Amino acid sequence: MPRRQRLMGVSEAVAVILSFAMLSLIVLYAFIYVLPNLTTPTFNLNSGLLSEKLSLYLLRDVNGGYTLVIKNNGQVQSTVEYIVLVSAGGAGPRYLLKPGSTSICSCESVAVSPGEVVRVNCTGGYIPLGVVSSTGRVYTIDPELYTLLIETSIGLPSIPVYYGALVSSMSDLLIYLEDQEAIFEGAVNTSMRLHPLDTPNNPPLHVNLSTNTSILLAGFSWNGTNHTLNLLIIGYYNPGAYILIIDSTNNSLYINLSNRLYTRFRIKIEGFRGDAYFISGQMVWNLNEYPNIYLYGRVILSGVADRVAVYVNWTGGPPVGLDPYVFVGDLDFNRNTEIVFITEDYTIGNSTVVNDRILGLPVVDASTKPVRMVFWNTPIDSSRYSMAVVTIRFFYWDNSLNPLLDNDNRVIVRVGLYDNETKSLVYSVSIGYYELIRYRSVEVLSISWIVKDFLLLIPNTGKTYYIAVEFQDPFYVEGTINDADLIIGIEYVGVMLTARS
Repeated sequence: MPRRQRLMGVSEAVAVILSFAMLSLIVLYAFIYVLPNLTTPTFNLNSGLLSEKLSLYLLRDVNGGYTLVIKNNGQVQSTVEYIVLVSAGGAGPRYLLKPGSTSICSCESVAVSPGEVVRVNCTGGYIPLGVVSSTGRVYTIDPELYTLLIETSIGLPSIPVYYGALVSSMSDLLIYLEDQEAIFEGAVNTSMRLHPLDTPNNPPLHVNLSTNTSILLAGFSWNGTNHTLNLLIIGYYNPGAYILIIDSTNNSLYINLSNRLYTRFRIKIEGFRGDAYFISGQMVWNLNEYPNIYLYGRVILSGVADRVAVYVNWTGGPPVGLDPYVFVGDLDFNRNTEIVFITEDYTIGNSTVVNDRILGLPVVDASTKPVRMVFWNTPIDSSRYSMAVVTIRFFYWDNSLNPLLDNDNRVIVRVGLYDNETKSLVYSVSIGYYELIRYRSVEVLSISWIVKDFLLLIPNTGKTYYIAVEFQDPFYVEGTINDADLIIGIEYVGVMLTARS
């Protein structure tokens, strides 16, 4: 190749290299100096936008009204700036309403801290669909879910039937009990019958109490972002034990619980405000800060309450009611109220002894019939839906150390479709004892949460059905077997429907 041609080839290559180098410098300059001016670094963004997360649920109450439940699942406090409304039936425009500006909607609190729940209720035929936070973010329930809620009172995907947001005391639970009289009598057979004492009943009730307890259930009763304390104290006579109750009209009752007449007692207190402590050994728990189920220690109370019921052992009479056996309260501080049915009192056992004993005497309790709760806020049109999947979150425990030898496989929980005309379940699915024992540890008492789905087939009768949940203690005693006492707590019930084709 001639020298001239070789020089021309080299010069062209050099030109390409120089051109690429200049282009690289231009691109590098753009990245360093130009692009930062066209973007905003994340540390300049509103931190609330990055960590704010609200979850919304729409609940329908038994009167046909709607409650919008707002739960803060984020990492920062959120502020409700506006409520999104629609008129009943879903027709017409959406409205933005500032909380507190009118009486149409009431919002428990505009500030929602992480983990907290706030409820919005509206009147005048308006339904709350969503909220706008102070950061400008809009949160709404799923539009498809909303349409089905308006048209059928229930829809897809799964929505809460019982969310623990509408119950804070036994009186609230009455709405769902099919047999409301069971609260007072005829619900539980027991070898050592409980009898309610005539206590002062004009609140506020001043309460002073000190006693040992074998089991203490202490949970919160919520009112917006504020809470009081609900307690169920299970015990027997012990030195220095007493309770003093004085109501607003100065009626009073003093009970010396160290008296041997009180071999057994259960004390139920709702809406308590004041000092509340549980002491076990060298440990002291402030019950206003640490709700829980506590075993064997001393409980000390001084304050006021909305309701106090004292049950002591008695001879004769019909089976006792549900009241001393059912506790309502938030045991794990997650703003969801558990409904707890408890027949356990004192001890554990096996097939050679009666499981529950005190001072050598058996304390055996069993349901006379299942406790049935009917959720009237979920009417299901059988002509429109063919199948329902009901989800329940609950916990279970019983006091049998060798359950397969000690107890037969009897039904504990049943879920079904309730026919209000016949007062019966037209279709149901149940859980037996042998399945439930897989989820608990007896010694020491350990509670594990269980989530179960129940598939219910809906007969095409044209009737309206309702979701019903039953639970029971089916064990009394047969010699020294079939004598289990149990604890079962329900926190959540949800349902998902499948439309008929």
